[in-house]
Amino acid sequence: MNSSKLRWITRAVLSVAICAVAIGLAEAGPFGNIDNTPFATRANGPVGAILISQPPGGVGTAQAAVSRAAAIQHNPVALQRAAHTIQLLQQLGLKSSAAQPRFPRTAYHLSGSQVQLPDLVRTMQTAAQIGDPSNEIQFQFQGFDAAQEAAFRSYLDNAMPVARQIYGPPAFNITVTVILDDSLAEIQGGVYDATTNEIHLAPLSGNFAEDTYILMMLVLNAFHDDLAFFYDAWEQGFIGAAATAVQVTPGVMPGYDPVDPGPFYCLSVYEAENQPALGNSTFYPASGFTGMLVWRIAMARAAWYKCYIEDPQFFANFNELYYHSFSEGLQGDVPGLKDIAASVLPSVEGMNFYDWYRRQYVLDTSVRTGSKLYTWNIPLEQAVALIVEHYVTDDSGGEAPRGGQARCIYWNYDHTLSLYAEEGNVIDVASSGVGAGEGYLIPTFFNVGGAQLITVQIDLNGLRGEYLYPYAVRGFDPGENDFYGGVRGGPEATIDVSAPASVARVCSQRSWR
Repeated sequence: MNSSKLRWITRAVLSVAICAVAIGLAEAGPFGNIDNTPFATRANGPVGAILISQPPGGVGTAQAAVSRAAAIQHNPVALQRAAHTIQLLQQLGLKSSAAQPRFPRTAYHLSGSQVQLPDLVRTMQTAAQIGDPSNEIQFQFQGFDAAQEAAFRSYLDNAMPVARQIYGPPAFNITVTVILDDSLAEIQGGVYDATTNEIHLAPLSGNFAEDTYILMMLVLNAFHDDLAFFYDAWEQGFIGAAATAVQVTPGVMPGYDPVDPGPFYCLSVYEAENQPALGNSTFYPASGFTGMLVWRIAMARAAWYKCYIEDPQFFANFNELYYHSFSEGLQGDVPGLKDIAASVLPSVEGMNFYDWYRRQYVLDTSVRTGSKLYTWNIPLEQAVALIVEHYVTDDSGGEAPRGGQARCIYWNYDHTLSLYAEEGNVIDVASSGVGAGEGYLIPTFFNVGGAQLITVQIDLNGLRGEYLYPYAVRGFDPGENDFYGGVRGGPEATIDVSAPASVARVCSQRSWR
């Protein structure tokens, strides 16, 4: 074997170990940013992964180790805080009652303080090529009854060619064992164990379309395998967006709808929800707070799905260049990853990729300390749904909820009048309990002079947020506008829309304000 390649392998394994020793291993994860530059961070290891400190040993031992690590680092009780957000949306009539939150994760084994990357090491020790076009993933099943296994195999027979077309060939030629793991709670969704090439699926929900969506995300995780990105905003965002693209492809999962009952779809309200408080190095901070988890998952998937919409070959082209360019640490090198993305997709939404990326706050993997205010705001025809999240971030990226009482002012289109809402202008944000850090209000407006832009101002514990609400211009019900929004900087504006003919015809039938 080439001596320089041997040195590369040694560095690839030991560099992670050195960083882990320097920081000190903890159950919640030892890794973090070594460069905290906003939108251009670098990490010393898989920040968002479940880390299993017990060596695999054997199949039974490995499965037990996954269960133990998931129980601590992917705690079902902590995840109930995120589920509370979905339940609140359901109670307010803003999300399907059938939506069931599931949160799949990536896992690695540690031997001592070394992250085990057996497929990467094996590939580098031979003449094999990362991402070789001949690479395949074979599947074996464990714990399923005959009917369940047949159903999932049939699904994969239809879905894998599409997944390969969207995502390109897998990084490695591997066999993945799909295990129906009763030790996981349903809310955990599942785990892809990159060290042992195992998918641990939580007990099935009974909704086959959603169960296969979870499976596809974990399968796409296996496509990257040992090369999974170190950041959740990238890895979980990529696989969530690409799995959506797979599921909605004709013939894969007929009737699948990411909006209903899927709990994480947000493309229709993405711009309103794109706020700085989304950023952090991981979706799963070591403190265990999951109040922002639902929003981050939804927004990361939507951000990368925009890239897929711009070019359906984005993921495949990105992965091809990623594998070809792979070097030590690239999984956690955001500047390097951005360079790859920009080379395969120079522009997004009319901006060059770098400018576009800088505007997608969920893709900011830097840790910004201090108190945060985030408001998920959904425009209805005569009301706006406001869900406030209030939390504080420490210098390690840990988060904790804060309570308080938010005060709202509803400004008319030119900020000359504050408008009246029957529901009032106070939002109580809980300081404890399962909904700690969260509050909501749905102010309704009448007789305000027709469709116009209302600015909702929220003040809470010294923080202020302003949220544009396009009153009487929404796009969810039949006959209403498919597109809606507001323009900052003036009371009036002209909007030009360009799109393929099929979309343009729809636009021409709608009124614009």
